[in-house]
Amino acid sequence: MSKTSDSQSIPEGKLLWQPSELVKSKANISRYIAWLNETRGLIFESYQSLWAWSVTDLEGFWSSIWDFFEIKAHRGYTEVLQSRKMPGANWFVGAHLNYAEHALSRRDDHPAVIFQSESSKQKVITYRELYRQVAAVAAGLRGLGVKKGDRVVAVLPNIPENLVAFLATVSICAIWSSCAPEFGTHSVVERFQQIEPTVLLTVDGYQYGGRIYSRIEALDQIQRELPTLKHTILVSCLPNTLGATQVPNTICWD
Repeated sequence: MSKTSDSQSIPEGKLLWQPSELVKSKANISRYIAWLNETRGLIFESYQSLWAWSVTDLEGFWSSIWDFFEIKAHRGYTEVLQSRKMPGANWFVGAHLNYAEHALSRRDDHPAVIFQSESSKQKVITYRELYRQVAAVAAGLRGLGVKKGDRVVAVLPNIPENLVAFLATVSICAIWSSCAPEFGTHSVVERFQQIEPTVLLTVDGYQYGGRIYSRIEALDQIQRELPTLKHTILVSCLPNTLGATQVPNTICWD
């Protein structure tokens, strides 16, 4: 017997929920199975048979995933899998694509991000607005001289600005690395020094459990210990009454 958190006993193996036929018919995996039948002539009567095929015919399975999800590539692949050794496997040899292009392909008014923190009301960002924000930040990064292969790093919490900055960075083929603001300064510096970043995005502080934590002193130390850094972009999260927006050597995120 197993027990739930409210101490009610539930017989082991008891079915608690099952999707309706309508829900199952609309599931991605159901559409995928139907698509395999229509386009590849493959018939799978169960999830288990589909799984067995996916782990035996690796090239067939992964090439079908590429086609089913309509992957956009600036240069297609010449080979699905070059080697089956791990480590050492080389997937979709020759392909050239951009993650942000796929993430931003939808540009309607459907919610893309629903965000709420302990200190803010719920905020909804549509796919259209997300695309606009990413395009604006990407243009700003280009204006700062960021180009393909440059490193952009961030000390940001899970806020919409973090996602926008990530997508903007990868959209221009720069390299992204990030960590949470509660990381110790030494840990942040140790991580970022290895990749020699040119741009840092950070917050002036964050709130957790009702307490406010300033990161202004830590920011000063991080800037001093990253000699390749050319620009720092500050996302203000602290109340204005703390004067945290007046941080020297930074560009404010508007």
